[in-house]
This record gives sequence, C-alpha cells and structure tokens, in this order.
Amino acid sequence: WGYGKNLGCDFVNGRCESATPWVSTPGYFCDDGNAIRCEASLLSKGKCNVRNHTSAIPVQFQRFSGNTTKGGSDSRDYCPIISADDYCTETTGQTRLHGTPHPVAGLTEHFGSDSRCFEYHVGVTAGQAEPTSKIPACLQFSCDKTDSNPDNWSLKVTVFGFTLTC
Repeated sequence: WGYGKNLGCDFVNGRCESATPWVSTPGYFCDDGNAIRCEASLLSKGKCNVRNHTSAIPVQFQRFSGNTTKGGSDSRDYCPIISADDYCTETTGQTRLHGTPHPVAGLTEHFGSDSRCFEYHVGVTAGQAEPTSKIPACLQFSCDKTDSNPDNWSLKVTVFGFTLTC
C-alpha cells in the first residue's frame, strides 16, 4: 500500500490543507472540483472530490476559510483528494486519443500494465514564469538500468511515438 508512503507524521497528524506533505505532493489535497489530475499512486486520473455539503462541516474539519460547507468526503475527514476515474493500467495495450477537449491535438494515451499517469504543462510562453495548466495523461513508461550499478535507473516515457529519457 503506497498511500502516504514516506510522507512522515505531518501527513497523518497535520491538517490536509496546510501540512506540507499534503499540499506539496501531487494527487493528495486539492481544492478545485473541476480539476482532473493524476491521483497519488499515478495509476489513474481522476477528479478532485471537493464539493459543497448540504450542512456545515464540523468545525475541526473545515478546510476552507470562510466556507463552512466546502470539503471532501466525510470518510477522509472532509479532506478533498483526487478520486480515481480513469485507470491507466486497466486495458493491456489499448491506445486512444486523449479525452476531449484537449489542448494538444492528437495526443494518444496508452493503457496497460506499462502505463502511468503523468502530468505535463501546457501554455508556457517566453518570459512566463509558470505554465498555465497541468494536464494528466496515461503514457507508456519503463524504468531501465543505465549501467551495472543497481542504483542507476532511468525513466523512459513515450509521447507522440517518441521515447523520452528522464
């Protein structure tokens, strides 16, 4: 089980909207119900499960200043997280065009045991400090030894038919 692995005591004891492991680690805390992102295990894409509850959330679980009803599932102490919808590992060898609308025309996703969810940036222009958005996609990957040293591995990701080594 990898959920929260290596994120320390703050992940368990801290508040999800302010504890560093929650906020800085992709796939955990989210605040935009329209956001589609990679979930924490990178095995799937999903939507942020934040919503407005019909009644006030108990004070100790209120996550958003000035909003007493906004939060995630009560089973997760109202911490909104990315909930898996589209599993990258579901169908072996299947490919399909990325869901529409999509900012990169013709991106083909790959689904199978050799796929993971990767987020990439769209909309970076010269002089721009930050990209305008992150887009999740299920892409084929491999981890290969780079030499005889057991600690040296490289990540390879296939995008648009090209294999990129990270």
